[in-house]
Amino acid sequence: MTQYLTKEKFQQHEKRDEDRFNCVNDKLNQLPSVIEDKITIAMNEMELKMLAEFKSMRNSLISWSLAGCSILIVFAGLIARLLGLF
Repeated sequence: MTQYLTKEKFQQHEKRDEDRFNCVNDKLNQLPSVIEDKITIAMNEMELKMLAEFKSMRNSLISWSLAGCSILIVFAGLIARLLGLF
């Protein structure tokens, strides 16, 4: 066994290395689109959560407003009855 490489073995090794680098380069070139897709998905999920939270908050605000108005009407009716207006 010799310590030196033959030209053919060197070229085979060189070709294999180039193939590996090409594979790595392809993956690196695809990386921005993959990251963009993941960011888009995350933003869509966050938007859906925010919309659900807003809807829940809006419903609770309407419920509390109706309850508050009802209580004010009841107190106004009680005060009117106490004063003898009805």
